[in-house]
Amino acid sequence: MPRLNAVGISGLKAGEDVKNQGLITMSLTWRASAEWDRRWALGLVISLLLHVSALTLWPRHAPTPPTAGEPLAVRLLPVGPAASAPASPLPAAPMPPAPKHTTPPEPRPTPPARKPEPRPASTRPLSTPSPSATPAAAAPASAPAAAASSSNNSANSAAASTGPAAGAGGGEARTPARWQAAYLHNPPPDYPWQARQRGQQGVVWLSVEVSAAGECAQASVLRSSGVSALDQAALAAVRRWRFVPARQGQTPVESKVEIPIRFKLSDEGAEE
Repeated sequence: MPRLNAVGISGLKAGEDVKNQGLITMSLTWRASAEWDRRWALGLVISLLLHVSALTLWPRHAPTPPTAGEPLAVRLLPVGPAASAPASPLPAAPMPPAPKHTTPPEPRPTPPARKPEPRPASTRPLSTPSPSATPAAAAPASAPAAAASSSNNSANSAAASTGPAAGAGGGEARTPARWQAAYLHNPPPDYPWQARQRGQQGVVWLSVEVSAAGECAQASVLRSSGVSALDQAALAAVRRWRFVPARQGQTPVESKVEIPIRFKLSDEGAEE
């Protein structure tokens, strides 16, 4: 009986020890979880404070309304004549390369010409030349030249055609073709836009073949203005013109005339 009591007492002690250890373990676990919850709560509070302070201290700038752009003032200046308003300077042409100075070769001394040895005079009598046919042939040859010259002059001016041609040949008077008649309604050429912007102007001389019907059969540039756009504008306009054909007496004939067209910076554009 005493032995059983001792075993029971020792068992009770062992049970109490296990119980105590369990209580100690539970106490430590609760303390650790409480400490962890305290740290989480502290971190959450600090984060909330930082966010609130950032929102209150952040400068609030009202969005600036978009400013309307300042209006651009556009003023059209009338293009005046070239005498009153200087034309815009043309782009400077590239300077040609300086010519290389080459020393001319020294002239070689020419040998003195040999004097021809005097030959004995011939004893044969000189034959007198017979009358040649050259002057007679020269006279007809000069006639076509004079006719061609008079025809060229008659094509270029009325005075040259009506005077000598009618007086020499006794034929009918020839009048040149005309293009200045008001009833023909020949419009002036259009001034090219690029040439007007660059201030380019000049005079174009055209050679025009006028048919007997008073139309432009062919036109070409006789003397350029120096600006290709002006030359082409003059050609395009003259090819649409109507003419008073040249006449041989009362008969319309084909002829050729020279027409100057002046491109001048003014409100009217090109001039004849």
